[in-house]
Amino acid sequence: MVPLEIDNISLSDFRIKNISLGEDYDEMDIVSEGSVRISDLKKFEETRIKIKNWEELRVRKYVTQNPFDNGDSIEIDWADNLETFDFIQELILKEESRLILNGFSKESGAWLTYEFNNFEYEIQIKKASNTV
Repeated sequence: MVPLEIDNISLSDFRIKNISLGEDYDEMDIVSEGSVRISDLKKFEETRIKIKNWEELRVRKYVTQNPFDNGDSIEIDWADNLETFDFIQELILKEESRLILNGFSKESGAWLTYEFNNFEYEIQIKKASNTV
C-alpha cells in the first residue's frame, strides 16, 4: 500500500463503500472505491482512511424543505446514530489540526459534515491505476 497525505487526496468521484467506528469509539475507518492524488492526478483503487485519537468529533446534518433554502443544521449523536456518507465531496484540512468532511448521507440523502479536531490519520490504497 502507498501512503498519501490527507491534504493531497480527493474522494469526490468515488462512492464510499463503508464507514465503521472502532469498538471504543476512538477511531473511524472510511473505505472508498478509490481516490485521486491531487498533485499529479494519479488515480488509486480502494482507499482506506483511518481517523483516530480525535479530541472532538462533531457530526451535523443539514435539512431543508426547499432546494433553494440553506436549511437547518442538526447535530447528530454519532456514537448512537451515525449517518454515513454515500460520497465525500470535500475533504478540508485546516491548521493541521482540524479535518472537515462534507458530502451526502447514504441513509437520508441530506448534506453531512464531520468535523474532527486534534486527530491522527492513516491513508492506505490498494494500487495505483492511470491518471485521471
